[in-house]
Amino acid sequence: MDFNQSEFEKNLLRKAGGDSDGTPGEKKIDIESIHIKDADDVPINTYEGETPRDRAAKLAMWEAQKGKKPGKTTGKAADKEKKKRRVPKGVIYISCVLAVSLLLTLVAWLAIRDCFAFHNKVSEDIPIVVEDGEGLSAITTKLSDADIIDFPLAFRMYYSLIKKNTQVQYGTHYFKKGDDYDTILRKLAQATESRETVEFLITEGKTQADVIRIIANAGYASTGDLTEAINFADYEEFKFLENLPDRAARLEGYLFPAKYEIYAGESATSIIIRMLKKFDSVFDDVMYDRAKELGMTVDEVITLASIIQAEAGSEDEMPNISSVFHNRLNNPSYGYLQSCSTVQYTMSERKAVLTRDDISVDNKYNTYKYPGLPVGPICNPGLAAIEAALYPAETDYYYFVSDGQGHNVFSRTYAEHTKAKNAYIQDGKFINGTDVAD
Repeated sequence: MDFNQSEFEKNLLRKAGGDSDGTPGEKKIDIESIHIKDADDVPINTYEGETPRDRAAKLAMWEAQKGKKPGKTTGKAADKEKKKRRVPKGVIYISCVLAVSLLLTLVAWLAIRDCFAFHNKVSEDIPIVVEDGEGLSAITTKLSDADIIDFPLAFRMYYSLIKKNTQVQYGTHYFKKGDDYDTILRKLAQATESRETVEFLITEGKTQADVIRIIANAGYASTGDLTEAINFADYEEFKFLENLPDRAARLEGYLFPAKYEIYAGESATSIIIRMLKKFDSVFDDVMYDRAKELGMTVDEVITLASIIQAEAGSEDEMPNISSVFHNRLNNPSYGYLQSCSTVQYTMSERKAVLTRDDISVDNKYNTYKYPGLPVGPICNPGLAAIEAALYPAETDYYYFVSDGQGHNVFSRTYAEHTKAKNAYIQDGKFINGTDVAD
C-alpha cells in the first residue's frame, strides 16, 4: 500500500526505527538500542512492543504539546528566517528622523503662533505685578500662569535673541491674552502709574439694550463698541454660551446684574467679559446639576428666570410665580405660559397695560401665541430669580394676576382667576397677568 508519506513523516519513522526508505514496518524495536529524541534533542520514553508507526505518532504528539508544529524550522535555519524578516535599520532610522522632525515642526509652529498671537484669544485687562529687581524667569512664569503666553521657553528666547536690551519697569502692567511677544515686552518697558477705576451698577431685570445704554451714558465705552463686542467677540471660554440659538440679543440673560468696578479706558470687550465672568461665578456646578435634573438646558433656565424676574413684584413671590410656569410647562392641558412680560419685550415702548391686539402679535417671544418657553431670555435675571426657576414652590397654582400695587394674586382654577382678574380690569384693558381668555 502506498502511504504517500511526507519527508517529515519519513524522518519520524527513521527515528522511531522504521525502514531506511521510510516504510513504517511492523518489526519490534529493542528498547536498549533505540533512543528517540525530539527536535531539541530531548529523549522521549519508549516501551517494549511499540512499532515504528507508534513511535512516529508519539514523537509528533510530543512536538505538538511543546507548541511546535511539525516541520517548523529550528536552529540555524530559524535564525536565517528571522534575519530575513527583520526591518532594515535604515528604514527604522528614517522613520525616527521623520517622526522627530514632525514633532519639532509642530512645536515650532505653536511657538510662532504664540509669539505673534496667531490666535483668537480675547480677554479683559490682566494685571501683572513686577517687583523691583525681579528677573525675566519670574516674570515669564507670571505671564504663563495668567495664560498670557503659552510657551515660556519661546518667550525667553525671543527676549534674549531679539529684545535683550528691553529695560523692564517694575510696577503693575496690564496685558491681554491676545498680546504678541513684542507688545508684551513693550508694555513691560513702559513706566507704570496708578490706574483710575470707575464703577457702574446693573440692577436685576435690565435688558441687554439697557446695559449698553447705562455703560455708554456713563462714558465708559461707546454704544457701537459695546454692540460690536456683544455681537462679534469670541467668548468660547464660557460653556454656558455654547450652542445658543441665533437671536438678535446674543447675550441677553447673561450680563449679570451687579456693581462693577472697571479701569478707566477699559475696552468694551473687557467690560463684557467681566460681566460674563460674574455670571459664570454665580451659576455654579450645583445649578448645572439641578438644571439637568429638571431636564432643562442652562438657556432654558435663564429664559424662565428672566420671565420670573420681569413678572415678580418682589423676591418673596418668585418661587410661586415659578411654580405657575412649571405647572403649565408640565401639563399638556395648558402649555401656554401667557406672560405679558414676554409681549412687552418685543415692543419698542413698554406699556403699563396691554390690549388684546398687543397679545395677538405674531412673535416668537409671545407666549400667548406660542406654547412653551420663548426663544430666549427677556432680561438679565438676578440670583433670586435663577434660584426660583431651579427650585419652584410646590403648589397647584396655574394663574396669577397683578394687583396693580406691585404684587400678584395667585389662583388654582380659572374661576378663581377670573374673579381676581375682574377686580383689576380698567376700561377694557388689563394689568400684567398670565391669562386673559374670557
